[in-house]
Amino acid sequence: MRPGTGALHWASFIMLAMAVDYALFQILTRVLSQTEDPYASQFMAGVVGTAVATLALPFVWVTPSWEAVGLLFFAGFMGGTGHFMMIKAYGRAPASVLVPFTYTALIWVSFTGWLVFDEVPDAWTVTGMAVIASAGIYIAHRESRLRRVWEPSKPRE
Repeated sequence: MRPGTGALHWASFIMLAMAVDYALFQILTRVLSQTEDPYASQFMAGVVGTAVATLALPFVWVTPSWEAVGLLFFAGFMGGTGHFMMIKAYGRAPASVLVPFTYTALIWVSFTGWLVFDEVPDAWTVTGMAVIASAGIYIAHRESRLRRVWEPSKPRE
């Protein structure tokens, strides 16, 4: 989605909904990592994700090639491993420390888009990525400073 309404298409709202879903997924992962077993969280994320994705299956099913099956398994393994690491990290460190690292995904996605699809990010894309990353890093920094100010000092042992 870009500034202005010239390129607005109804399918753009699918992207917007996905961004909201991903944000809720991140928040839920942060909250549950404090109290729940990481293996249970990983299992439930897989079950819920599979159940939701299965709803669309009758409408979009195409029998995949063996190459596609291999790529799907690889993507699932990498996504599952990444999610498990994220659960473990949120269980050990505050979000204000970890969130700035998630913005490296913008770099990796851009690199993968260039490598796989021969797409080079244009000026609007780079500007949007810079705004998103800058805002997130600023908020993380601010929250970190506020936590230090309001956190009661602990006695030294």
